[in-house]
Amino acid sequence: MSDAAFLARLSEAIQAHHESAMHLQELASELQDHCARMRQFTDRLHVMRQEIAPPSDEPLVLPRVLQGGPQRVGER
Repeated sequence: MSDAAFLARLSEAIQAHHESAMHLQELASELQDHCARMRQFTDRLHVMRQEIAPPSDEPLVLPRVLQGGPQRVGER
């Protein structure tokens, strides 16, 4: 293999790596934005929950159907 062919293949590989790294950076940035939006959403939900039902000193009791975790139909 000649030096020119090798350098061409090397250049293509470097370019492909660069493009994939840039794409990953773009996706990481989008993920950070998404996480920030989700955090704002959950913060707003928490505030709304506090306004609708302020915390009480009473312990939370799960409905009977939810107690004991997931179960298959017909098992008890």
